[in-house]
Amino acid sequence: MRRLPIRIETVTELDGGAPIALAATVFAADVPVTERPVVLFCFPGGGMSRRYFDLDGFSFAGSMTGAGFLVIAFDHAGIGDSGKPRDAFALSARRLAASEAQAVGEVAARLRTGDLHDDIAAIPDFSMIGLGHSMGGMLVTMQQAAFRPYAALALLGFSTRGLPEVLTPAEQEEAKRAIRDDDYYVRLAVQRFGGAALADIPARREGSAALKAASAPLLTVAAMQSMLPGNVAEEAASIDVPIFLAVGDKDITGRPEAIAPRFSAAPDTQLLVMENAGHHPFIAPSAEALYTALGAWAASLGARP
Repeated sequence: MRRLPIRIETVTELDGGAPIALAATVFAADVPVTERPVVLFCFPGGGMSRRYFDLDGFSFAGSMTGAGFLVIAFDHAGIGDSGKPRDAFALSARRLAASEAQAVGEVAARLRTGDLHDDIAAIPDFSMIGLGHSMGGMLVTMQQAAFRPYAALALLGFSTRGLPEVLTPAEQEEAKRAIRDDDYYVRLAVQRFGGAALADIPARREGSAALKAASAPLLTVAAMQSMLPGNVAEEAASIDVPIFLAVGDKDITGRPEAIAPRFSAAPDTQLLVMENAGHHPFIAPSAEALYTALGAWAASLGARP
């Protein structure tokens, strides 16, 4: 597997319209891609960099490229090797999703013309799947709702229920507000994270060595939105493409059977509940079951006209 770094400039509201570059890695197999390949555009969850998709000894990208897919993993703005705005509190989920959708569109255009990387020939026709883990799943949902870049979504360890059990009584009361704009999430992030727009998170016990290498500061404004019940309920209900859902049987996403109904406009949803798995599917003993199911589902999309 080849690991090819790229950088894509985006121009959004961040820094008053100044360019912000998003860093990504293209994971490509050493054999040519299929005639009409599937490309997975991958976004990590809170507190993780794009290395999450290539964990030492648990490489999702390695498994997927070995199955014939092209994998592209991104760092969110503000973390990893991506650009950082002057004011990190500007990194709301809405702005992150906008910059990421723009980067995805640019990457797709360059793939078609052969201008993405010297080591990748032009791929004129391919299927695009947006894949996100945890908070990354929320951002992929927002990308699709606002900009519709993907033919399908794969959401791992994500639901619209948020994390109500970790909210303080004051935050639970705040969560009842009907109007939630960027300023609202900033205010809650300041209260919870002590005024930090980027926060370190506690040491991880589960798969600690591999996950520690992929760790990054938490984007607190976007994380605050992901924690609230109904975080992207409206956006989820608007998604009208096929969806693959995967959660662990020990995950933090709530009842698995309650997730798919929130995506009420999706023409097809497939749910995988991984056995003996927590919130990080790639390090679970049942990871191979995920790769097999996701691969079969994605391949079926690539075969569609």
